Amino acid sequence: MTSPPWRLAVLATWLFVTAFMLFAARGQFELPVPRGPDDLLRMVQVRDWLGGQAFADVSQTRLNTPLGAPMHWSRIVDAPIALVILLLSPLLGEAQAEAAAMVVIPALTLLAVIYAGTMVARQVSSDRRLIFLAPLFFAAVPLVAVQTWPFRIDHHGWQIALALSATAAIVSGKRLTRPALAGLFMAVDLAISIEGLPYAALLAAALAVPAIRDREQALALVVYVAVLAVVSAAIFALTQPATMWSATWCDALMPVYFGAFAVAGLGLLPLLSSYVGTPLRRAGVIAAAGLAAFAAILAIEPTCAAGPFARLDPIVQQHWYGRINEGLPLWHSSGTLQFGTALLFLTGVAGYVLALRKRSSKHVRTLAFLFFGAAILGILVMRASALATALAIPGILVLLAAALERTERVRRPWRLLASFGAIVMLFPATPLMAWTLASAAGKQSHDDPEAGSVEGGGNGGAAAAVCKRPSSFDALASMAPTRLLTQLDIAPAILYRTPHAVVASSHHRNNDGIAATLSAFLGDAEGDEARRLMQERGLTHLVICVGSKELNSYGKAKPESFAAALNRDEAPAWLTRVPAKGGNAALRIYQPSD
Repeated sequence: MTSPPWRLAVLATWLFVTAFMLFAARGQFELPVPRGPDDLLRMVQVRDWLGGQAFADVSQTRLNTPLGAPMHWSRIVDAPIALVILLLSPLLGEAQAEAAAMVVIPALTLLAVIYAGTMVARQVSSDRRLIFLAPLFFAAVPLVAVQTWPFRIDHHGWQIALALSATAAIVSGKRLTRPALAGLFMAVDLAISIEGLPYAALLAAALAVPAIRDREQALALVVYVAVLAVVSAAIFALTQPATMWSATWCDALMPVYFGAFAVAGLGLLPLLSSYVGTPLRRAGVIAAAGLAAFAAILAIEPTCAAGPFARLDPIVQQHWYGRINEGLPLWHSSGTLQFGTALLFLTGVAGYVLALRKRSSKHVRTLAFLFFGAAILGILVMRASALATALAIPGILVLLAAALERTERVRRPWRLLASFGAIVMLFPATPLMAWTLASAAGKQSHDDPEAGSVEGGGNGGAAAAVCKRPSSFDALASMAPTRLLTQLDIAPAILYRTPHAVVASSHHRNNDGIAATLSAFLGDAEGDEARRLMQERGLTHLVICVGSKELNSYGKAKPESFAAALNRDEAPAWLTRVPAKGGNAALRIYQPSD
C-alpha cells in the first residue's frame, strides 16, 4: 500500500482521540491546572524560565529553602510548553496561554506516539485493516493514554514517543539512516531522563544479534552507538552550564554516561575490520566493548554503577523512594494493575510468537526481541511498563489479523458481528482493561519516583482530593512570600499556586531537603526536630494535609511521631493553628507561637 493512506489514518485517529480526551476532561477547563505533582513543578520551572531564569539553569530556587535545589529536568521538555505560552499570551493572556499549552502539548505527544507506533506496526502486517486500526490501538493503551491526557505536560509521554520512534527507525529505515536516527532519538530520550538507558541498551543488543551473525550488519551497531555518544555529548554541551562537566550526578545524562557510550563505540570499531571475520570473534568484540563501557563508568564515577538513586540518604530511601510503586517491580503494584498489564503482555507474547511462525523476517524478529526485553524491564520496574505495553500492540494486531481471517469463513450477516467482536476482545481499552489499568494508574503515581504519594492507611485519597482544590490554597496565596515546612506531596501545588518557598517536594535531586523534611515529620511527637529545622532555615509556617496518604504513612511507620500527632490534631504547644478563611479543614496552617 502507498504511504499517504496510513498517514491519513494516523491523522484522523489523532483528531478523533484528541476530541474524545478533551470531552472526557471537560470538567477541568473551568479551573485548568497541571494534572499531577511533576506536571505542576514542570509548569513552575517553565514560569521561572520565562520570568528570566537562564536557559542552562534549571535549579529550583524555592525548593530546599533558603538554599535552593538543583534539578535534573531538561529544557527539551520545557521548550514546547514555553513556546505555546509565548505565542498565545499576547492573544489570550498568560493564564489562558498556560491552559492552552496544557492541552496542545499532550495532544502533540499523542500524535508522535501513534505515528511512531503505526510505523512499527507496519512491519508485522501488510493487512490494510490493521494498518488503519493500529493508530487507535496505540492511542488506547491505558498506560500510554494516561501520559498523553490533557494537562499532562511532564516528560513521560515524550519518552514513550522517542523510544517508539527509535524502534521504528531500526525496523523501517534504510541501512545507515535507521541506526543513525535511532541513536539520535535515544540521545534526546536520555537527555530528557536517564530512565531511558535500559531501553537504549536493549536497542544496542537488538542490533548486536544480527551483527554477530552477519558482518555486513555490524556497521548498523557501530553507527547507532557512535551517534548516541556524539549527540548525547552535543545536547549536554548545548543545554548545561560549564560547571556541570565536573559534576558527579548519576540521575541525568552526564559525561560519565556519554563517555561510556564513546568507549563502547571505539571498542566496536574492530567489527568493521576483515580480521574479525567469524561470529565468535564478533561476539567477543561486542562483549569486550560492553565491558569496557561499564569499566569506564566505574573509572569516571563508580557510584553510578549502582544506579541513579544510589546516593539517596537512608531515610529518603526507606521512607520515600522505597515506597513508590513506580520504581518497584510490577508485583508490588495493585492487583488490578498487575492483571491488566499482564494481560497486555501475554496477548503481545502470543501475537509475536504467531508472527514469528508466519512471517519470520528480520524486522519481526527484532521487534519480538525488543518487546520481550521491554516486558522484562516493565516487570522489574513498573514505570517501564508503559513502553512495554505499547510494544505489545504489533503482536496484538497479528492476533487480530488471524482472528479476522477466521471471521471471513462466517456467513453474512454474522461476519460483521464476528469481526467487530474480535476487535473489541483485543482492543487495549476494552472496558475491563481500561477500568483495571486506568483506575489503578490513577490511584498510584503516574510519574517516576518524584511524583507519587507513599501509601498509607486511612482515607488518604479523599483527604488529598480536598487539599488539591484550588480554594484550599487561597489563604496561603494571600500571605506575603515566606518559607514553609510542608509535606512532600503538596509542595508542588504550593509552589504552583503561591509565591512561597518550601524545604522539599517529591523530587529526588533535593536529597538534603527531603531528608530534613522526613526527619522532621518522623521525629518525636513534640516536634523537636521540626522546631529545630524551622529555626535553622527561618521557616515561618507549617502546612499539612490532615489524613493524607503521606501523613498516614509516617504515622504507620512511627505511631508516636510528629506527623502522627498532627494527624490526630494533637499539635505541640509551640505551634498555633492559623485560621484559614476560604480554606478547608484538611489543609492546615500552623506557625510557631514563640
